[in-house]
Amino acid sequence: MLSRTIQEYPDIASFEELREKVGKLTNTISDEKDAFELIAVVESLATIPQLNYTANDLVADQAINMATVVKNREVVYFWLPAAIETASVREIAKLALYTLFTSAYQHQRQYHETPKLWVFVDEFQHVASLNFKLILQQARSMGMGLILANQTNSDLWTNDSNLKDTVQSNTRFKQIFSVSNPQEREELSKASGETLYYCGRLDVNGQMNGAYEKVGPRLMANDIIALSDESDTSVVLIGRGQGVFTVWRLCLSASRRLSYYL
Repeated sequence: MLSRTIQEYPDIASFEELREKVGKLTNTISDEKDAFELIAVVESLATIPQLNYTANDLVADQAINMATVVKNREVVYFWLPAAIETASVREIAKLALYTLFTSAYQHQRQYHETPKLWVFVDEFQHVASLNFKLILQQARSMGMGLILANQTNSDLWTNDSNLKDTVQSNTRFKQIFSVSNPQEREELSKASGETLYYCGRLDVNGQMNGAYEKVGPRLMANDIIALSDESDTSVVLIGRGQGVFTVWRLCLSASRRLSYYL
């Protein structure tokens, strides 16, 4: 439906106009059902004035141009309150990220140099979608460094995508401030590596009898629970071709959450 609309009306200049043109092409109830998600997204974006200015508007020369952002190393900040408009927030964030990604690609081709870009996304789970895998997999080659923050790994499982494995495999630095999910504790325990434990029984004199060696996780589940309760402690996993595990003690005032650095 979107392809048909753009082919029929190639000069569409705003989401308001796109909503109108899509409405003209959905002539039957069947068409509306098939294009329900598209119509809903366009409807939400058409209600946001900042997304519907055209070249004839006075503020057009102040519009954010991602190609200029990349070339001039500008700083752009988006404030998108997910608690108010979850659907439109997700689409706006995706539009911004894909436009930046495309601009970085075009910058490489035009100037034969890789730009240096940093993208910070708080509450990343509200932006995550199946199509975001491409950015995660190709961002480094486009000169984009991603710093993503979300509450738990389970946030990355949505109805239409599972970005958990993609995030885990494409990020080098993971900083975890608190783990409450039992499954995530088990995964973190396995990721901590193995160490050698000396086990046995203590007699009445405090001497160990029947001592033996046992290999086990470096961090047990109870260790992770204790670390999660400490406000100035975080667990960091760093990967550069080989596994590195450490515990950082930090003075942090921000809320605890998972952070990924690509």
